[in-house]
Amino acid sequence: MPVNELVKVLNEDVKKEIESIISNAQEERNRIINASKSQIDEEFESKKNEVLADFEKSLSLQKLSIESENRRMVNEKLSAVFDELYKEIVNEVKQMLVSLKEKENFILSILEKVVDNLPEGLNRNDIEVILSRSDFESFSRKVESLLNNKGIHARVVGGDIDGGVVVRVGKLSIDNSLDKIIDMFRPSIVNLIYKNLPNVGY
Repeated sequence: MPVNELVKVLNEDVKKEIESIISNAQEERNRIINASKSQIDEEFESKKNEVLADFEKSLSLQKLSIESENRRMVNEKLSAVFDELYKEIVNEVKQMLVSLKEKENFILSILEKVVDNLPEGLNRNDIEVILSRSDFESFSRKVESLLNNKGIHARVVGGDIDGGVVVRVGKLSIDNSLDKIIDMFRPSIVNLIYKNLPNVGY
């Protein structure tokens, strides 16, 4: 084979070899790129899910924190409103009872029931009847008269109560003061207030 033909054949073989090497290298490069891309995609998805999960968790915690703070603020406000309403209602009830036209008869009736139901064995000559100072000024004599008619000689005084009557027999104290009477209505007052407070969903 002439030299020029041999060179031509060798060149063709070299060219094919080079093309084969280049092709194999290209395939290997593509394989590596695809494998790397697949791994990167998997890692990205994994990290993305982790980031999203952390983000959602953070949002959830922030939401809980905000809801908790809102609930605390609402409860504080409702508690303040409740206290204010309770005081207003109690004061109104007190004023109503204090200004009753039948207040005198009401107190005398309470006192009579207390005296008539005193336990046996108590010293009926050791009785103290406490009225509010204004009631003492108004009708303490009627109280004394009521007790005298029952054979009881009691000490009737004006004390630090807003109304009603307190009867003390020795160490026994029977409290029918205005505050005590209002305490009896506390559940009804509380229920009335809660029914009229707004429902805030907490």
